[in-house]
Amino acid sequence: MTGVKKTTLRSVSRLTFVLVVGWIICFWPARMVRPEEGVKWMSVAAISCLLPGWIVVFLERLAIFRDDMKLILAQIGVRFLAVLIVAVAVKVLHPEFGIVDFYGWLIGFYLLAMAVETLLLREKFGRAGSPPRDNVNDNSQRNTSSSDFL
Repeated sequence: MTGVKKTTLRSVSRLTFVLVVGWIICFWPARMVRPEEGVKWMSVAAISCLLPGWIVVFLERLAIFRDDMKLILAQIGVRFLAVLIVAVAVKVLHPEFGIVDFYGWLIGFYLLAMAVETLLLREKFGRAGSPPRDNVNDNSQRNTSSSDFL
């Protein structure tokens, strides 16, 4: 398996793991808020943030997004557009829903997914910007006595 594939699968699994843990943590509060359908709508919110997150992670493999700025803008667009479509669809289909019923869960999972993706992008940019191990200047290996400067 190539390094890019490994990195992509690792990113997808991290995002999925964090959102599943978030779902597990939110299970009982969702059940207490709306006993009949709380878990269902909390799950819809989680899935509506997870699926665009997967798309966002796979976007970096496309050749068109080799420029980091294009990649970041595309990721923001995909994530925001997907969540916006879900929010509008729920508003149209269930106008009685409020922040407690659905939109609070959507905001929470959106922010959680964005935090994970930001950390993944930070790792990616950190790896891309770090110098190779062979070229690192290690001050402990050099002898910098005063006689070297004369």
